[in-house]
Amino acid sequence: MRRLPCCLLALISVASSTLAATPPFAYGADISWLSEMEDRGVTFKDTTGKVDSLFSILKQQGVNAIRLRVWVNPPAGYCNKQDVAAMAKRVAANGMRLMVDFHYSDGWADPSQQNKPAAWSTYTQPQLGSAVYNHTYAVLDTLKSLGITPNWVQVGNETSGGMLWPTATNHAGGLLYDRTTGGGMLKANGAEAFAKLIDSGYKAVKKIDTSIKVIVHINAGWNNALYKWVFDSLQTYHAHYDMIGMSFYPNVKKWRDTTALCLANMQSVVSRYAKPVVISEIGMPYDQPDSAYAMLKQMLTNVHSLATGYGIGIFYWEPEAHGGWNGYSLGAFDPSGKPTKALHAFAENHSTGTAPRTEQTESSISLRSQNGALRLPDGAGTQRYVLSTVSGKIMEHGQVPSGSLVGSQLPAGLYLVGITGAAKSFSGRWLKP
Repeated sequence: MRRLPCCLLALISVASSTLAATPPFAYGADISWLSEMEDRGVTFKDTTGKVDSLFSILKQQGVNAIRLRVWVNPPAGYCNKQDVAAMAKRVAANGMRLMVDFHYSDGWADPSQQNKPAAWSTYTQPQLGSAVYNHTYAVLDTLKSLGITPNWVQVGNETSGGMLWPTATNHAGGLLYDRTTGGGMLKANGAEAFAKLIDSGYKAVKKIDTSIKVIVHINAGWNNALYKWVFDSLQTYHAHYDMIGMSFYPNVKKWRDTTALCLANMQSVVSRYAKPVVISEIGMPYDQPDSAYAMLKQMLTNVHSLATGYGIGIFYWEPEAHGGWNGYSLGAFDPSGKPTKALHAFAENHSTGTAPRTEQTESSISLRSQNGALRLPDGAGTQRYVLSTVSGKIMEHGQVPSGSLVGSQLPAGLYLVGITGAAKSFSGRWLKP
């Protein structure tokens, strides 16, 4: 590659032949209840009232990816390895991409409960790490034997307080849930254990196929303090993962404010950790379809607005729940079994050809190379920046005064750039001369 003039615009277009094509945006749905619903005789209808398969109806609504949870030894049998394998075959048969969500429990794992599977209840920390590895590998190996490779794997579900909680405060496990810090934030003395458990899952996934993207998923997508707390802790202990997953369940009356906070949080974590973001869960009451539709449209715009390659997609959680089926009211099907207006936001994005935008152009930013370094934007206060390789390896990061020159010691090449601060926040790419 010929040497570029030192004052050339720093950020370049994804049209450059040096960049790989961006994968299709994920318009997703978690439908892990489906096999249980079908066993209970539940049927589904398209928008005209005709009974059809759920997969067909979701595809009509623009859904192109499916998320499935997996428990270790669930008493009822649903969402175990066999159930997930059967569902994954249906996902593949419908030409849809797949996310597998490991709860590492016999039942629900979320911010208020991260209970060990009964079979792991007496395990030491090293044994828990081995159990996470072996279980993750076994499930994915079963899928691999069927010719199915997931696109994404979550190593834990909503782990803002860690995972595999101890049965007593002195028992080895993941992060301890500490209500005194507010909102389920983890105790610092459990961070290293949590990072090791994440790494155990990561290693198992990559042993199956290095192309699978590993996600760390936490709740409250609008809570930037929570994300900094958790992901700074994982960074401190060198946990490995590829993407950040968020849950987002806004209040009907406050969703506009909350979506704005979520956008700011997404921009912050992209800049701070140089990791792509996926909304792993989203939902709003099924009997508020207009609000749910408007909220989803706005969230699609927000995720699309991230620099190319950083906004992966959105997964609606259990939209097929019929008007409060199983006590869950945040689905997107009405009591008659038809999809509400909510999911039509997905279909509209497909029909209009909406796609993640490319990096910003010279008309909208002022970043430039200067003598082989990158000049950060001028403005009040400081700038936090991250420079990483296209594969996501962080090469340089820090917090410096606005207008500073950074990256001067990096070799020539293409880098991902993330910046937040008092001046404009964004992410993009820098072709270093």
